[in-house]
Amino acid sequence: LNAGVNAHEVVRRSEGVIVVNSTVALESLIHGKPVYVLGHWTFGGLGITRQMQDYRHLAEDLLKLRTDCVDPDEVARVLYDLFGEMARFSYNREPVDYHAMAGALVQATQRHA
Repeated sequence: LNAGVNAHEVVRRSEGVIVVNSTVALESLIHGKPVYVLGHWTFGGLGITRQMQDYRHLAEDLLKLRTDCVDPDEVARVLYDLFGEMARFSYNREPVDYHAMAGALVQATQRHA
């Protein structure tokens, strides 16, 4: 994509997203799009994306991407857990409302859709 293209618009119009390692994967999940990870994405292996296991099965795996469904409740649960882990190891000693934090992220993404 060139600098003038809005990645959120591309994701919104897609059936799914294929990444090597990218923040677009997280944005795609928030948009409810299935994600297929070719590389070692930071948030891979959490049960919310499909991970490429073997290049020999790439074509059939990519066909499955078209029919995969994203469970928004599971994505939200993973986001809450991640935010909790990040906040716990920060210097922020005030209580953190993880639900509000994840909700704000989803809302911000939807405004760009």
